[in-house]
Amino acid sequence: MTEVTVQKTNPLPFTKCWWSKELTQKCTKVCRLGRNSYTKRSNPDEPAHKAYKAARNTYITMIKTAKKTHWEDFLQTVNDKTIWTAHRYASGAPTDSSKARVPTLTLGVQEDGPTTAAASNEDKINAFMATFFPKMV
Repeated sequence: MTEVTVQKTNPLPFTKCWWSKELTQKCTKVCRLGRNSYTKRSNPDEPAHKAYKAARNTYITMIKTAKKTHWEDFLQTVNDKTIWTAHRYASGAPTDSSKARVPTLTLGVQEDGPTTAAASNEDKINAFMATFFPKMV
């Protein structure tokens, strides 16, 4: 009866495909050991600290292994449709290291005439200098 009335839901787009129930159980165990270690923080020789550190390191290793295994499985199942997705993942920059990226700037917007664009870093620097510090240029 519930199968008829309750609709099936699709997984959310931001869920971690590599996550497993074992990781959930390990996460719960690590959190529990972390709380126990925190309550005994006044005694640095307490064995709870070593147990927490060992469980945390194992948990981190499990996550790295799960991600690597998922990536390798994904690459094994690449077909004509997903080849470009794999290419985008593999060839993209891993992170931008929190660097600000300035898009191409449009300069001299006029109703009738052509517009100019500042695409290179040198052109962007000159455009910013002329806009923010007109007396210095």
